[in-house]
Amino acid sequence: MTLPNECPILGTQLTEGYTMNKFSDLAGYSGAAIMAVFAFSMNPVLAVIGLSLLTVQSVKLKAHNLTILNLISIGGFLSNIL
Repeated sequence: MTLPNECPILGTQLTEGYTMNKFSDLAGYSGAAIMAVFAFSMNPVLAVIGLSLLTVQSVKLKAHNLTILNLISIGGFLSNIL
């Protein structure tokens, strides 16, 4: 399957070597949207769901600092729920 040379969201050129993983991209965008809703509702269940989805993307990107931050935040929100 050939990937486009242009980002479908931003319309900018993709750099060589960039591979679009549809699941991790979808998880990241969905998680970001859920976290935006969380900011207005302050529902910790939304925070856990949003951070979990963002963690999928951070693992795929090998952004270990963000993965650790997300996991610590998930633990904090879970402690508020329980």
